[in-house]
Amino acid sequence: MLGLTAFGGALFLVGQYQEWFGIWAPGLLHEGLVFGQSPRASTFFVITGYHGLHVLIGVVYILAILAGYLRGRVNERQIELLGLYWCFVDFVWVFVFSFVYLLPSLSAA
Repeated sequence: MLGLTAFGGALFLVGQYQEWFGIWAPGLLHEGLVFGQSPRASTFFVITGYHGLHVLIGVVYILAILAGYLRGRVNERQIELLGLYWCFVDFVWVFVFSFVYLLPSLSAA
């Protein structure tokens, strides 16, 4: 499960990179939305970037715990702390998604 969770986190980061820079299709930066352009644009990049940083830290943390687990050097407390951190990242995503993606689309309608 740790490997699958790390894969899901990495997939999220690829999606965020795609949204910002556009790997397969034009991203926000290619469409003219840049940091500092407006308070809304700056807020978007700060919030999603900060969350992406937490996901990246979580993926590295998961891989470190997985490597330790495979070597028999991980205890229950370390796995519990990892689970708490990852739940925190998931919990924050609910608010990030709601305030960055859902609410603006509802107010525009």
